[in-house]
Amino acid sequence: MSALVDPAIVQLSDGAPSGGGLASWLYGAKVEVTTMTGEVVTGIVYGYDRFTKSVILKLPNTSNRTLPSMADYRIIKCPFIKQTVYKSKPPAQKGGAVVGPSYVDVKDMQRRVNKECAEADKALDRIGVNVTAHAQELFNALAKTMDPIWRGKDIYCQNLDVTIKEPYSESSVKGKDAKAVQRVCLVLQKELKRLGSQ
Repeated sequence: MSALVDPAIVQLSDGAPSGGGLASWLYGAKVEVTTMTGEVVTGIVYGYDRFTKSVILKLPNTSNRTLPSMADYRIIKCPFIKQTVYKSKPPAQKGGAVVGPSYVDVKDMQRRVNKECAEADKALDRIGVNVTAHAQELFNALAKTMDPIWRGKDIYCQNLDVTIKEPYSESSVKGKDAKAVQRVCLVLQKELKRLGSQ
């Protein structure tokens, strides 16, 4: 077998061309990479970064948010690669040039990251700490029609300024506005019946 980058890290099948160095024949070649965890990734070699000892693979587009003509890229550190098998040679290109990556709208990507992080934070905030499964079920049910948050073990309905304390019964609903308390009690009563707790 001939070596791809480092004989101790990455191995190629006997079908790989020899001589000419990595850049002359490997860029654009189709390879099958097996990681140390056993994951198999098949893609086109887009590049190799000798400073980070990473190989960059161009993969088929798997996102529905982008155009089908765009591609995904996967960067795999060479020490994490168990084996690389050479599958096919690169297509003939003028001057051996490799086509650049698809356009990335950094501002849109940052907006998406911020949105996903905010949603993840909100989901984490909806999980009570040291509360019973029953309390969490009630919270989840109330979250469908109200905007509750956890305050310790208490469920606080922000939009109505009403608190539900343990044991999460109608008598444990507290608030300044009687109508708001009554509304929360009605929803709580309905959810308690639905959960079979009353």
